Amino acid sequence: GHERGFRSGTLPTHQIVGMGEAFRIAKEDMQKDYDHALALRNRLFDGVKDLEAVTVNGDFEQRVPHNLNISFAFVEGESLLMSLK
Repeated sequence: GHERGFRSGTLPTHQIVGMGEAFRIAKEDMQKDYDHALALRNRLFDGVKDLEAVTVNGDFEQRVPHNLNISFAFVEGESLLMSLK
């Protein structure tokens, strides 16, 4: 039967403990990971910002650190993707 929406049976304690440890590690590393992603984003932007007709789409500061949304004027999206291979 069900009790308060839970199926009967033993809860997987080892999985619950493992998930708790994963959350602890993620919280511990969160600022370091944020700073690393931000440094990579800024490094990428520093590499392309002086190219002709590069535009940042959206606000550069008010965004998540792992996102850099840029456009290149006069460049077709398909040709840009093909050149990345």
